[in-house]
Amino acid sequence: MSATFSPDYFEQQYNNRAAVPQHPQIIANWLQRSAEVRASKRCELNLEYGPGFLEKLDLFFPDGPSQALLMFVHGGYWRAMDKNDFSFLVPSFAQRGVTVAVVNYSLAPQVRIDDIVAQMRLAVTWLTHHAHRYGADANKLFIAGHSAGGHLAAMLAATHWPSFSTTLPANLIKGAIAISGLYDLAPMRQISLNQEIKLDEYAVERLSPALMLPPLPVPMIVAVGGDESDEFKRQNQLLIERWRLCPMENIPLPGTNHFTVVEQLGLADSPLHQAALRMMQIEAR
Repeated sequence: MSATFSPDYFEQQYNNRAAVPQHPQIIANWLQRSAEVRASKRCELNLEYGPGFLEKLDLFFPDGPSQALLMFVHGGYWRAMDKNDFSFLVPSFAQRGVTVAVVNYSLAPQVRIDDIVAQMRLAVTWLTHHAHRYGADANKLFIAGHSAGGHLAAMLAATHWPSFSTTLPANLIKGAIAISGLYDLAPMRQISLNQEIKLDEYAVERLSPALMLPPLPVPMIVAVGGDESDEFKRQNQLLIERWRLCPMENIPLPGTNHFTVVEQLGLADSPLHQAALRMMQIEAR
């Protein structure tokens, strides 16, 4: 799917930290804001959706009755970051009646991407079976993810849920938001990252959302930062082209890089946040 380029080209295109020298300050800001959210918002922390050490999620309650349930999946190339880094996304959703689950998963190289996909399916299953205990409606479940989390959100949208569990309906996911996601994993084999994620050609085939189609036309929102690399923009466009049967909204986010783009999801006045509310059928104010 990707054009023929040298490994050096792909290394440069996918090295987000080198492309954004100020990323340590950005992430430090996330951490501070996220700690403040966990200290101030009603939440249940470290709920176990599975038996693994990192198979936990934080559930944040809305300010009023729950209108929708949003599961957020963090990025970090499947080998870094943590749910605690992204609590800052919660407040604007909580104000609009959205229950937000921020999930963790095991990290490479301790596990493979297949294992992480399975964990995210387990998290969705847990939320479906337990949402009512926390005042949320499992029939209004939406997924959002950034970077590797965007890949995982797409994999969840492409899952045939009755095959995963006979207790789950085919239309379990009501919509997905994929931000700066990775949908063609072939370039990952050519960069140093693959020493940790250990993709072979067969894994690329079964784990590239661009090579599959959702069993149902799941509504999708996709976005990529205007200041991101050509490859991330190609990845975004590729999913739009390959998943034509899905209702698709592409949100331009000029002036954002690979890190600041995810912040747009939590900004009440941003086009991405407003699109998310529309997808959830929550009326704009």
